[in-house]
Amino acid sequence: MLHTTGVDVKINQSTYEDLSKLTYKNTDEHIVLFEDYLKLCKTYQKKAIIELKPLFTSEMITSLLDVIKSNDYLEHCIFISFELANLLRLRRINKDVSAQLLVTFFDDIIMDLCLDFNFELNIDHIILNQALVDQIHQKGIKINCWTIRNKHEAIAYMNLGVDYITTDGFDE
Repeated sequence: MLHTTGVDVKINQSTYEDLSKLTYKNTDEHIVLFEDYLKLCKTYQKKAIIELKPLFTSEMITSLLDVIKSNDYLEHCIFISFELANLLRLRRINKDVSAQLLVTFFDDIIMDLCLDFNFELNIDHIILNQALVDQIHQKGIKINCWTIRNKHEAIAYMNLGVDYITTDGFDE
């Protein structure tokens, strides 16, 4: 939350009431509930990026998918996680949703996981270069790079050909 609100809080140790009082940096906008986030994405025709941050049970993933389906937005969501177990559970429940494996390094094992389970890559930008982008794209895998914090970096990674760029806002 520090990057987006300027306040160092742990979401999993906070109530929605406490979090709802926070505003995003340089705005008067307050944190929204998940369904409100989906409605915003739908209104502005944006992809909903949903990070499965702690370990999720199959029941939790099913419940999450049910909420998204009830809002008729599943085909516009991208699920991301550092936890391979979360994405494997997601795949067992729904083979068609977009899923990105968050990684800080890249090797043949990660490539095989992406190919075997139809995962895209969400990769730390500092390890990306043109050769790696080309290698991953040659296998038909989309690439998201994180976390870009200024326009010059964004342009550089766009020029490398990444498919998505993750940011929590550009530094001034």
